[in-house]
Amino acid sequence: MMIPRPGHGLQWAILAIQKGVTACRNALVLLVAFVFFISGVIRAEGTSIRRAPREMVDWLQVDYSLRGAYWSSDRQLNSANHFGVSELWLRSQPKLGENLSGRFEGWLIDQDLFRGASPKFELREGYLNYRGNAFDVSVGRRIVVWGRADSINPTDVISSRDRTLLFPEDDDQRRGNFMVTGNYALTDNSTVSLFWLPEFRPTILPIAATPGTFNQGQDTTTELVQFAAKYDYAGKGGDWSISYFDGLDRNPNLAVTAINPLGVSFVQRYYRIRAIGVDAATTIGRYGLRGEVAYVRTQDEKGNNPEIFNPYLFAVVGAERDVVQNWNINVQYLFHYTFSYQSPQVIQSPISRAIGEANNLLSLQTHQTLHGLSLRLNRKWLNDFLETGLTSVVFFNDGDVLVTPKVTYKVTDNLRITVGGDYYSGSSNTVLGRLKGNSTAYLAVRIGY
Repeated sequence: MMIPRPGHGLQWAILAIQKGVTACRNALVLLVAFVFFISGVIRAEGTSIRRAPREMVDWLQVDYSLRGAYWSSDRQLNSANHFGVSELWLRSQPKLGENLSGRFEGWLIDQDLFRGASPKFELREGYLNYRGNAFDVSVGRRIVVWGRADSINPTDVISSRDRTLLFPEDDDQRRGNFMVTGNYALTDNSTVSLFWLPEFRPTILPIAATPGTFNQGQDTTTELVQFAAKYDYAGKGGDWSISYFDGLDRNPNLAVTAINPLGVSFVQRYYRIRAIGVDAATTIGRYGLRGEVAYVRTQDEKGNNPEIFNPYLFAVVGAERDVVQNWNINVQYLFHYTFSYQSPQVIQSPISRAIGEANNLLSLQTHQTLHGLSLRLNRKWLNDFLETGLTSVVFFNDGDVLVTPKVTYKVTDNLRITVGGDYYSGSSNTVLGRLKGNSTAYLAVRIGY
């Protein structure tokens, strides 16, 4: 097959959609078969054949999204370039009764169309929800997000992401976890939520294996019992919540598993943490104020194990405002404090020192106190059909920077085109600079939701 030249990004995106239709044929066949099965059930219950399809569609509430994209590089910290991406998203939100509903969403993706990579499937969410007068209960895999700050949420220790996925939208990288949740409304303004999480699905981060090192992947954990609780208040003066989590850290801790003449093997391990967080949001005049802070206790309270993150305090405080017509600006201060901090440079063993340095990069613990700033500028044009945005994060200690520009044009309500990129800058021993190999540009076409 002739591969289009990298400069023809739109051609790549269109070809990705064409190939995605073929790659997703089996998924569509299964969906059609399911639809016919439901139709048969409805007919068996005595519903007329003419009414069955309409009632079935209303009941299932199925919609789809077909997406194709060209990316100049992937998010795996390697040297490969030029990727065609094709995706099929399916979503169903069936009405099962007056108080019972469901939500199911998944995608099928090929992130390297023109090199013959195998497609991946993900069930993001699949749960049932019962809603009563003052309480509701849900069971199944779902995405729960904590925090009221803009994108950077220290209190959000309960959710996980796949940071290697080639999706223009950050929220599309979220991964669901199986959980049983219960929400009880104490008053019209306050709610208590309890969570039991018997499934653990970690955050997937790009981790490069340097020469002489071998990444052995994720270490399977057997300590799966996890609990969480949250109190939410929403009133005229503002919204706030306090949360508690006792479970496994979604982020990996690197640990050495073997040392031999060929090099060093390491694995990604996940340790139990206990976290308490507070978030709040309010408005004062034309300003929107947001903030949150979390204290996370890890299994290395004394800070003498380079293979486990130290306890830390992470806070984000910011404000946003519509400065002129259709312009919005958001600025946030980032503060991260590491308890029992010691520089990896004092570690005598070169291997332990290297593991400590790598873990510090993954956990924002390169300094005892880390200061940063995030900035988001957003503008809508042409009656909201065109949206331009620029997001940036900088850490002042080492000067490492992330800049993500993005432009989205809505051709129709069901067709949009997005052009954007990620630019990382800084030395390789900084939080953002280590991701310099993931700097990329993309062009994406999206049909459907």
